[in-house]
Amino acid sequence: MNKRKKKNKYLPLIVLLIFVVVLAAAYMMLSSANDKKEAEQAAADAAANAVEMIAEYDYTTTVGLTYRRAGSDPIELEVVNGQWKLTADDRFPVNQQIVASMANAIATIGVQNHIDEGDPADYGLAEPAYTIEVTYDGGVSHQYRIGDYNSFGGGMYYFMKDGAMYTISTGLTSYFDYDLDDLLQLETMPTDIEKEYINSITVTKDGTETVIDDADGIAALFDLFGKITLTECADYYTDETERTGTYALDDSDKITVSYKRAVTSTDANGNETTNRLDTSYTFLFGADAGHDEAYYGSPEKSTIAYLVNAETVEAILAYVN
Repeated sequence: MNKRKKKNKYLPLIVLLIFVVVLAAAYMMLSSANDKKEAEQAAADAAANAVEMIAEYDYTTTVGLTYRRAGSDPIELEVVNGQWKLTADDRFPVNQQIVASMANAIATIGVQNHIDEGDPADYGLAEPAYTIEVTYDGGVSHQYRIGDYNSFGGGMYYFMKDGAMYTISTGLTSYFDYDLDDLLQLETMPTDIEKEYINSITVTKDGTETVIDDADGIAALFDLFGKITLTECADYYTDETERTGTYALDDSDKITVSYKRAVTSTDANGNETTNRLDTSYTFLFGADAGHDEAYYGSPEKSTIAYLVNAETVEAILAYVN
């Protein structure tokens, strides 16, 4: 594991600045999430109060969905063995919940008015803001286009279904405001580890193991372990050659938490019993990523490579004697 130079005296100021930026980003994400929820609720209300329904399908019968936002490449998805997959690469881990929400939203569409005059280009439908194609089990397929926004009449989008033009209430577009990176389903660190039930933590560096089983050592290491986040993806799929070669995720540097996991069972009378079973979780550390002050890292049985904060990695590996 390559060592890094010590940080300079301005590090506290830099850390504070990063903290402020992270807080601002978190606020923006929360605000955006709230706006999206409000838009989705508006879409549901619009469908409930629509003058006419032009689509009423069981979204669970959807087998294909392609959408494109203006200026972006189309994203094509299909159902394979009951799971949404990216057509271009079935190894891409698709966020099933987001795509299911898309399919649900586009399956039930209410319109407010028909448009019988004018050219599609007059309403932004020749070069639409959104183009959506959906296919259902049995081969039924439709293409939808969403054009310009019209602030009059309560706020409407111009909408085209298979060549016919309408107006629809706002809200539907929020379901399709996702780039490909937004559809990536990342993993999460375990949430069932309780510090008081940790048996030991083993740190391995260059193949040398050190077992920490005293209370103070476990507490300190578990705090560092908790700083590992799976939010920055370096590669969404790595084969064995890439893992051991490019990313050096070869099992030589890692941390293993051995603990007793709570397992609750319910008998025929509804009585619950909780037992503790010995288990473990291993996270691998790899090569210096060469940017972002990070190393590559990955859960032991994962095929995704992540970026992990360098200071956290180095602090963990420093426990090896």
